[in-house]
Amino acid sequence: MLYANINPTAKTVRQIDPFTTETQESDFMTVIATNYGAGAEEVKFRVVFGVITDNSFYKNFEINTVLTAQEFSSWGADDSILLQIVSNKIGTEITSYITTDLGDQLI
Repeated sequence: MLYANINPTAKTVRQIDPFTTETQESDFMTVIATNYGAGAEEVKFRVVFGVITDNSFYKNFEINTVLTAQEFSSWGADDSILLQIVSNKIGTEITSYITTDLGDQLI
């Protein structure tokens, strides 16, 4: 699986109890196509944010985004291109990539 190190980091606030919150920062993301069909005009993608520690990817949260056929037309077989397209759309920058088999079951 291909992961992108991102800057700025993605942040989410998690409610611990009625009086306490915790901010989680995610410095990695990956993208997963859902219901992709050849020739589709739009494709929905899950953008999964998390951290990599102890050789495993741990998901903090995810969002959904939709790309049009025109937006993902340059994708091909190189997933780094898809990660770049999505990062541009959501407003973050990729600083590096990690290709690994770590923790795919954690997504």
